[in-house]
Amino acid sequence: MAQPGGSTQVRSDADSAASRSLTRLSDGRRAENRASAVVIHELQDLYEIRLCAEMDVHALGAEHGSEEPNVDRARHTVEYEAAVSMSTTRTVARQMIVVANHLFWRLPAIDAAFTAGDLDYGRVRTVVLTLLRASDETVSALEADILAAAQRCAPKALRENIWRRWFQYDPDEAAAAQKAALAEERCAEIRRNDSGIATLVSKMSVLEGAECDALLDEYVATVCPKDPRTKKELRGHALLALIHREDALQCRCGSQQCPFRGVDAKNPNRRPHLLNIHIDIETLLGLNEEPATLSDGTVLDAETVRLLATDSRWQVLLTETLTAARERRGLDIDGATDDLGNNDGLGNNDGLGNNDGLGNNDDLGDNDGLGNNDGGTEPPATPNSRPPEQDSVRRSRRRAARARRVVARGRTRPAAPLPTPTQRAKENPHASAIGEEAALSAAIAAFMDAVAFDPSLAEGLHPDGHGGFCTPPPGALTYRPSAALVALVRASYHTCTFPNCGVPAARCDIDHIVPFDHRDPMSGGWTVLGNLHPLCPYHHQAKTLRLWACTKLAGDGIYWRSGAGLQHITPPAFGTVDIPGDFVHVRPFRMPSEPTSRGASRRSDTRKNIDRHDDLPDPPDELYEPTWWEANITDEDCQLWRLLNARTDGGAPSLADIARLDDPQRRADAMYLREKFLEHRAVVAEREKYRPPPF
Repeated sequence: MAQPGGSTQVRSDADSAASRSLTRLSDGRRAENRASAVVIHELQDLYEIRLCAEMDVHALGAEHGSEEPNVDRARHTVEYEAAVSMSTTRTVARQMIVVANHLFWRLPAIDAAFTAGDLDYGRVRTVVLTLLRASDETVSALEADILAAAQRCAPKALRENIWRRWFQYDPDEAAAAQKAALAEERCAEIRRNDSGIATLVSKMSVLEGAECDALLDEYVATVCPKDPRTKKELRGHALLALIHREDALQCRCGSQQCPFRGVDAKNPNRRPHLLNIHIDIETLLGLNEEPATLSDGTVLDAETVRLLATDSRWQVLLTETLTAARERRGLDIDGATDDLGNNDGLGNNDGLGNNDGLGNNDDLGDNDGLGNNDGGTEPPATPNSRPPEQDSVRRSRRRAARARRVVARGRTRPAAPLPTPTQRAKENPHASAIGEEAALSAAIAAFMDAVAFDPSLAEGLHPDGHGGFCTPPPGALTYRPSAALVALVRASYHTCTFPNCGVPAARCDIDHIVPFDHRDPMSGGWTVLGNLHPLCPYHHQAKTLRLWACTKLAGDGIYWRSGAGLQHITPPAFGTVDIPGDFVHVRPFRMPSEPTSRGASRRSDTRKNIDRHDDLPDPPDELYEPTWWEANITDEDCQLWRLLNARTDGGAPSLADIARLDDPQRRADAMYLREKFLEHRAVVAEREKYRPPPF
């Protein structure tokens, strides 16, 4: 028999304590559900506010010629504002608004259970999105059964239950809904996971999914049972083999008697990578272990990138540290970090083939007349009308904040020899990682505090949109930026600059912060680095409709604000958010004969450098229009990639490559490619005549 106070009593006491804990856990979960319902209902209220405003505007006749209220404007406004207010993506915000609308108009019983805390948001979302294409009659008929199923089923089982009931009630409507969903949602995309790996997500029909599943199993069967990989791992390798059009996997059992040995020998060679990698020059040389990044900001370990660098083409991105710029201008930089006093080179790449853009380091202590280089003497002192509190905010400098600006890029070059691991003298790998994000957050908070005292700070560093220039540089009065300028913009910002948007810069539009004036380009925003940033088409529309406005700040941060008073700052990839030490209030813009005080202090050296080349005639704007090669042969995949040669300059097919082609059509395409590349190279050579040293 169990002794009193023995193991039975211990477990009994634990069960009693666990019962009380589980009760509190359940109560907390219900409270969380009720809080989620409050958020959803508030979104519905916000949507009603915006929709009623558009209806009132329409009723007042403010939008002549419109037969209906602008419902899309109301919906988009709510999506933008909700995403920023809740610090989430527009996709999540859009889904939450859809859920709010359907609960309010079509699912009163589900809404009541959600409000009471009986259902969580995950199940409610499953119900709404599954019934999105169902008629009101179908929803009303099935709601009671769906509510009962939602209270006992997990989301996956609930989804299948809804489809079963729907097919039983109206099979034609359910089949049509699935067909419409397939047509609208078919896609394939790559998502980065928290664990540092990527996930391929593809949407297809149920039958196509079953076929893919069986095909992956067939590939798994092309290795022997002694292969050390699990079936789960083999299916991952099988998917890559399918993408690369291979017929079998390589068995890794290592046995000479393997029945599948040599089966993979007939697989075609995999095409070279089309990657764009940014890496610090010190990391490339093995002096530290700072991670590299892809062009969209995805982090890569340094050792892997060094391995890729040995078989790639390199291109220098010159960067300038803002602390060094402030020192040259004689500003107060007490508290600035010493480790930001040197310039760091970061990589970019516009070549083709196995392309990994890798960095170099160039000292920009002396101005070279390159883009955003800071320099010159401090402007004359001006009266400061700010309260003393703001001056103290201005004088305090952040430690270890990211403070680099991309100013220029060099030519694409073949890979150079790298030190061997034994030759590398590595520094403390943790030295540069401490305090950087905290300093950046402090810089943003300090700027927001300063804006509260002086809202004119939010007008940006160059509110005229001229980037500090008093005369337009080559290409500034052409609406479409050159390929080199686009590359610098996308190197400065990894993603769309709208708050919380993760669309890679490579898939974004290049937007003029101060709009380009097509009728009078001199008076509008110029096509210069200081007036450009990447915006995805969705958020580009928000700016075009003036639902949101943005400005570029000192340090290259993008300040966003909405009509409802929301504010957000998107920092650049390598810069920071700074309060200009020489800031003075700018009156409404008029064409100046001299640059503004902010622009004068930051561009005087650049102007001197340009003056040295006044003997050269001004280049025509047409020279900076993108060539056919720049517009059609990009870092991303293209239809003609099979004809490109990663080993030649620019990737153009050589004459030997063309001679080896048997297919007349492929030979003609290759000749066309080579002709276009030669035209492109001639234009680039002409542009080089107008570029200042050291290029």
